[in-house]
Amino acid sequence: MAGIDVARAWGLFAVLVASAGLYALITPVQATAGPRWPAAQELFAVEGWSTAPPQVDTANGEEDEEVNEKEIKSSKKACQ
Repeated sequence: MAGIDVARAWGLFAVLVASAGLYALITPVQATAGPRWPAAQELFAVEGWSTAPPQVDTANGEEDEEVNEKEIKSSKKACQ
């Protein structure tokens, strides 16, 4: 009896491995995309809340005015 159970287990294992292999072969590869940010400002609208443009206050623990100005300008362009 034990020989039959082992044979069934190996048979099931073979079927599952073959199925996984076929699935891997026929499933299209998904392109890796970078992070995205929603373009519609209405998505962030919540009644009673107000928002301001994103702003970087510190970089690596130190305040960097040049980085802040570039971030503010780029975020203003993105918001328009």
